[in-house]
Amino acid sequence: RLQFRVVGLRRGILGRADADRDLRRFAERRAALNSALKEKLIGENNRGFLELRADDTKVSAELKKLVEAENADRTTIFTNIARRQNSTPEFVGERFAARMAERAPSGIPIQNARGEWNVKP
Repeated sequence: RLQFRVVGLRRGILGRADADRDLRRFAERRAALNSALKEKLIGENNRGFLELRADDTKVSAELKKLVEAENADRTTIFTNIARRQNSTPEFVGERFAARMAERAPSGIPIQNARGEWNVKP
């Protein structure tokens, strides 16, 4: 849900067509990524990106591509928001990560500000 709100902010940055395209891409990936989060194959890091958490042999090439695509879209969004807010993409990503940590459902791997990984209770 949070990602869709971030993309909503983007409508004012790049226009409705780009935001709608991004919403479709996020929606297409969401089920597979949610499943991987629940299985603890991936987690939300403290920079606002998804990160592989499982042994490489347990992660499919398809999941790796989904994570890469998700992170590429997040990078674009963070960069555009930072430009609009006269900030940095890193700061925007860290803020996003903090929100994800607060709003994520229980059982999801979350990296705290110190870099430690925990499963959200």
